[in-house]
Amino acid sequence: MDTLAELGAEMVSDPTGIDPEALERTIKPIAYTEQAAAIIGREETLLSRSDLDYNTVIARGRDYRGIEYVDAMHRRTQLRNRFVDLFRRADLLVTPTVAVTAFAAGTLGVDKIDERAVDSHLGWSPFSWPINLAGLPAATIPCGTDSGGLPIGLQLVAPWLQEQRIFRVAAAFEAARPWLDQWPAFATG
Repeated sequence: MDTLAELGAEMVSDPTGIDPEALERTIKPIAYTEQAAAIIGREETLLSRSDLDYNTVIARGRDYRGIEYVDAMHRRTQLRNRFVDLFRRADLLVTPTVAVTAFAAGTLGVDKIDERAVDSHLGWSPFSWPINLAGLPAATIPCGTDSGGLPIGLQLVAPWLQEQRIFRVAAAFEAARPWLDQWPAFATG
């Protein structure tokens, strides 16, 4: 944030107030139902070869009722309206990309952050899934590393059809804090 301020950005704290129930009552009914619908007509044997987490998503998607899906679509519209209001007061939204650094390969995510339980499918990404759900343009740029050398991402979000804002800010940020020659240490063995 200091780098953006040094580049001339005026920073304003303006939380969007995402409903804490949005993960369960908005994104999952939409995403899981649409995942289940996407594979209708495919052979069940192919699904049996998919990993357990994916099968769990599909099974849950098949269980949602139409009324839950429609309610979730209305909630998504309310979320979009909050972002419309936010972008009346700001040119860009800047957040961390996710709430954790890299987690183990082959896992969907983490189930705890700072000893607090989170949904392992999406709870570790509370900054990015609302942006995806609202259909907003966004980009992630490296902005540093954690104590273990793992990269940390900064998410830049713009109003609809304003991708050029993201490109301009990302280019200025990367010029001020070059990262191209920085690589995390890879695990061996």
